[in-house]
Amino acid sequence: MTIWGWAGVAGAALLFFWGVGAYNRLMALRNAIGDAFAQLDTHLKARSEACDKLLAAVAPRPTAAA
Repeated sequence: MTIWGWAGVAGAALLFFWGVGAYNRLMALRNAIGDAFAQLDTHLKARSEACDKLLAAVAPRPTAAA
């Protein structure tokens, strides 16, 4: 194999491993976004439950007619 052949193989290997690294980084970022939204969803559900309890506590109760 000539020097140009080895240079082509090295370039192809370099491009391949760069592509694998870029793909892995994108997947890590996608997973981080999913985790952030899951955390936000948990907080919003807890807040909704707290609001429901508060509204139930302050809601006017029906009184018996005298």
